[in-house]
Amino acid sequence: PFRSYQGLAPKEEIIISYEEEKQSWQENRAMTIVSNTDVERGATVIGSQTIFKYKPDGALKARIVPLGHRDPERNILRGDAPCMKPDSLRLVLSIAATKNWDTGEMDISGAYLQGEGWNRKVYIRPPAEDSCQNVFWLLNKPAYGLVDSGRIWYLTSDQALRKYGLTRSPKEYTLYTYRKNNEVLLVVLTQVDNYIYTGSKKEMEAFEN
Repeated sequence: PFRSYQGLAPKEEIIISYEEEKQSWQENRAMTIVSNTDVERGATVIGSQTIFKYKPDGALKARIVPLGHRDPERNILRGDAPCMKPDSLRLVLSIAATKNWDTGEMDISGAYLQGEGWNRKVYIRPPAEDSCQNVFWLLNKPAYGLVDSGRIWYLTSDQALRKYGLTRSPKEYTLYTYRKNNEVLLVVLTQVDNYIYTGSKKEMEAFEN
């Protein structure tokens, strides 16, 4: 059963984009499909919906979003995460200009579904576009739409960047630098699931790889 999207896209495009999004969930092991009879009494169960949007390249992008505003735990969870300051962006661009470095931008695909440290038990009803009947999805990852997802992704990203060898600024939690022999060779700025970075050609290529 497909909802009407008021001519947003042909039905075939909607089906393809939804299946690609669901495949991403499965590849990231973001959910476990369970029978509705296996959901324990009193469990947290919320609905979900699919948001469709055309990307700049013309492709239709689907995103499955749990209805986080109906999550009974939403008011007792931490959902704060640092956001990039405009001055930080100006600083990175200034460094790039001064050192004659290129700049790059990286969008992490399915970022929230790669979040680590999810320890809640939440079931969602599959969106209307899904063909499976009489099932629920047990969330294994903090999907977009839940109040604590952004914070969990930030902590996952922070840990990964530190493991890579970057040092986080003690005053700007979205700004990271890589130094060698006390010389800055790479600067990375994070904004949710986007990385903006500049550095020597060698270090930029290594970071991208």
